[in-house]
Amino acid sequence: MRVAVAFSLFLLACGGSSSPQGPVQLQITAAGIAPNAITIPTGAQVRFVNKDTASHRITSSNCPELSTQALATDETFTSAPLTGPKTCNYNDTVNPGTSFAGTVTILQPGVDGGSGY
Repeated sequence: MRVAVAFSLFLLACGGSSSPQGPVQLQITAAGIAPNAITIPTGAQVRFVNKDTASHRITSSNCPELSTQALATDETFTSAPLTGPKTCNYNDTVNPGTSFAGTVTILQPGVDGGSGY
């Protein structure tokens, strides 16, 4: 019993948690989306933040949960928790091009990928 309590206290002191730390942020600027390729654990969320003066609209044909409304300057969109394993491709329909496209790889449940996420 003492070992279990001590281990629980150790986890709390180290910040151990089985839940994600919050959305992974992808910045949209005039130069493109950064980072444009990420790997996240199942249950994580993605947040697109438009830091450009132009509007952007992200769409994903194979992962509609990543599709946004038109985002004006400083507007954000946060996805629902994502479930894997799968790879989602996305692009900006307002500003097509490789710098405005990318991938989100979602790992299978129970795998964190060592991302520090």
